[in-house]
Amino acid sequence: MIIKVMDSQITLFARFKVCTFIQLQNIFCCSRPSKQQISGRYSASNSLMIHLVKSKNFQMMISAKQTDKERQENISIRPVIVPDDIGLLQQWLGVGADCLIPFYESLEASSFIQSMMVWENDKPILQVDICEALFDDLGAGDDFAPGDYSLRLLFAPDAPVDAISLGLYNCIDYVFLEKKASRILMLVHKSNELLIAWIKDTPFTLVKHIQPKPQHSLYVLNKPVH
Repeated sequence: MIIKVMDSQITLFARFKVCTFIQLQNIFCCSRPSKQQISGRYSASNSLMIHLVKSKNFQMMISAKQTDKERQENISIRPVIVPDDIGLLQQWLGVGADCLIPFYESLEASSFIQSMMVWENDKPILQVDICEALFDDLGAGDDFAPGDYSLRLLFAPDAPVDAISLGLYNCIDYVFLEKKASRILMLVHKSNELLIAWIKDTPFTLVKHIQPKPQHSLYVLNKPVH
């Protein structure tokens, strides 16, 4: 979640309680780590079959993946809907709706953050915040430019690892295709074994010239050249 807490000061949406932001920050940085490993190779052109579906309220990106059992899996990406999605986020976070509703309403009104829900068929698997990196708290340094985007992830506790993997690929494709991103950055807590394992099987590389927050590593993926 794009929540900036530095030296107990809120740098984003200051009107909310400090304790609430610290609690959310701790949960979202960890992103529900798992010991299970996931594998796969990212290719923006070949890994997924993508098309955009128009809706009266939002655009939805859908990717189709054929499994060994010849069952089609649809991954959809759409904006977080308040209040419809708040019940799910409450279950995942253990945070009250009185905190989540105004928080997500503020994100919805922001010009530099987009909160999205990712679904496998009719089941939610993760929530991602897509932020212009210039406005995110990624670490000490100023090596960020327009066209750089950061991702903050929250995984559904019961989501299958394969579904999360496919959802992550879709998030990457969405940011490059829809946001016209030049680079994608991810700040990953050292305890997030699932996300670390996924990153190792992608072209994400460790950023060494920027000092991230304690217990975190910063990874970057450049836009694929075709």
